Amino acid sequence: MKQMNSHVVAILTFELLLSTGTMEWIPKWSEAFKSEVWLPFTLYFTLLVGIITLFYYMTAYIPFTENNLTLFDTLLGKYLGAGLNLLLVFFLITYASQTCINGIKIIQYAALPYTPIAALLLVGLLIPIQLIPAGFEPLIRYQVSLFYPALSLAIFLLIMSFRFSNLHNFLPLWLPVQPTFSSFLTNILELLPGLNLFVVYLVIFKKHQAALSLKSMLLGTGGVATLNFINLYLALAVLGPFESATLHWPVLEVVRVQKMASSFIERLDLIFLVPILVAMSSALNLYLYAANYILTSYLPFAKWIVLTITVSALGFLVILPHYFVHTTLKIQSMINFFNLFLVIVCLPVFFIRFLLIKKKEVHND
Repeated sequence: MKQMNSHVVAILTFELLLSTGTMEWIPKWSEAFKSEVWLPFTLYFTLLVGIITLFYYMTAYIPFTENNLTLFDTLLGKYLGAGLNLLLVFFLITYASQTCINGIKIIQYAALPYTPIAALLLVGLLIPIQLIPAGFEPLIRYQVSLFYPALSLAIFLLIMSFRFSNLHNFLPLWLPVQPTFSSFLTNILELLPGLNLFVVYLVIFKKHQAALSLKSMLLGTGGVATLNFINLYLALAVLGPFESATLHWPVLEVVRVQKMASSFIERLDLIFLVPILVAMSSALNLYLYAANYILTSYLPFAKWIVLTITVSALGFLVILPHYFVHTTLKIQSMINFFNLFLVIVCLPVFFIRFLLIKKKEVHND
């Protein structure tokens, strides 16, 4: 595919790692680490670069076949891989539902408080239900075409919002009470929901002969880390760690308080919704396409039936938490568990299998 050059790979790496872009992790980080957020953020960046580097070398040197769907069945065998693939489908749809829920909440909070959830859900699904049957190439074109306009607008509004910052909010840099390792790991994993997408999309990239390079993947990784850094430190610089911990979307609140001379652009938070919704739409497309891609290979139905099953499951998971509050907590706990399983169990197993495959290739040579 001509569109899958190294530049596009960098953009897709950025979008896969960014996920929803709503930065709902900032209040939890502010509450847990206060002004000492630089320490877990450094660990997050180091872990992220290491994982992406591992993914690149696995993708570059492991032989893939047309029957491979994900890294699970490529590295762990057909049957164990199939079981993990179906488990991955469930979590991909769960992630997609969380994306929809966050999008609906932020739209109702900032602009349309009385709009029914079902109406917003249907509007949000208009794009993916057209892109997914069209195939991978139209999906990539959509993802890439909106990237630079949305990112440029977001960065402009974020940098402009620093004019009300107070650098004293970053002090002290070192707190007397240090967080535990489990606290570090739990909070860092909330910034890594896109890793499960790499399990699928790295294989898809290979099938479409993408120009994968370590430079392009690290460029996208650095871009995501930089954007997260700007959002985190904007919230701390303007609001401080204590107020940031009490707000659900502190970055949106920071942009909301900006006042411009013109009444035409008085509500900057509504303008800021544009790049947020673009990021959420991109994340929803990527999650649903990956889930539908795996299910299509396992279910003996027509593609439109599989897509109907995928979208129906998504709608069920979006509507259900609205009526049962405890369901949202259970879904979030399952997501956190799968993130932990992927990083603690799957990545080391992937690495060991990669070393064994390389050793076998060297021995055969």
